[in-house]
Amino acid sequence: MAKRLLYSPYFIVFDGIQNPDVSSGIDVSNATEVTAFVEYDANVTGGPVLLQSAPEQNYAGTWATEASSTGAASSTDRMTAKDGVLLWVRIDASGITGGKAKVWLNAWTEI
Repeated sequence: MAKRLLYSPYFIVFDGIQNPDVSSGIDVSNATEVTAFVEYDANVTGGPVLLQSAPEQNYAGTWATEASSTGAASSTDRMTAKDGVLLWVRIDASGITGGKAKVWLNAWTEI
């Protein structure tokens, strides 16, 4: 099956995230796959960046972690969630230590 991109490539969620940054919820209700690309700066000493999901944008409960990326200084990583029933996602950088990261998000659907 082919895929169709729902968001422009490299939709930037954060440019310079650091602890305790958490993005707002992003509507991916038409997506069957969500990928986040993370680039860590030279000062990062550890900690995860999380790709999380919830049933609504301002969900007050605990968001489910779909994927995580534990970065190292000057490294890159990719996180993918292929649930098919994701409604809202966010990026949680509250665990990152020492530096900052940049996160891009792509959302895809089967056609």
